[in-house]
Amino acid sequence: ATPNLPGMEGAGGGGGEVRLCGAAMAVGVGSFHDPVEIQGLAHYLEHMLFMGSHRYPEENAYDAFLSQHGGYSNAMTECEYTVYHFEVPPASFTGALDIFAQFFIDPLMRPEASARELEAIESEFNLSRSSDSTRWTQLMCHTCHASHPYARFAWGNLASLRDAPQAAGLDINAEMRRFYGQHYRAPNMKLVLLGMEDLDTLENILVRTFAG
Repeated sequence: ATPNLPGMEGAGGGGGEVRLCGAAMAVGVGSFHDPVEIQGLAHYLEHMLFMGSHRYPEENAYDAFLSQHGGYSNAMTECEYTVYHFEVPPASFTGALDIFAQFFIDPLMRPEASARELEAIESEFNLSRSSDSTRWTQLMCHTCHASHPYARFAWGNLASLRDAPQAAGLDINAEMRRFYGQHYRAPNMKLVLLGMEDLDTLENILVRTFAG
């Protein structure tokens, strides 16, 4: 069932047996929105939202909670949108949802965590660069017209997320916060919930959780 929040599009429905509960948030921003000087910023920000919030300051508290309660999560940055989702047994749904909600309410994005996560993105890039699918994608990007956003380096690495911003005199952490503030707003988000509760109860859970 997917109740609506003011300013956020959604649809409602229910019925059927639910063995796992979950949520998915789609944000209308992706690699096409990366600044030319900070290519890979949307993907970098996706990683950083997992690194703690003011309510849950421990890094990776979200993944730890899901692991302890038999849940699962993932996220992906595409050209024009970014999706975050999780699933968990019903007994742990509201706890997981509360941690998840803080991604979009009050993330920390600490500079020290930012530096560590940048190394993780570099490692991720190096592991994938030898795969045929990655090479094909990068070839397509390389052959695009230079003015088209698909020509940008969506993945991000140390060169595009550290060296290039420094050369342009940009503070990557300040730019990340600006990017988050510009794009991670309720009118730019769509949220779906799957739960055992009826629609009215799910709506109450949602409003209470995302009210901050």
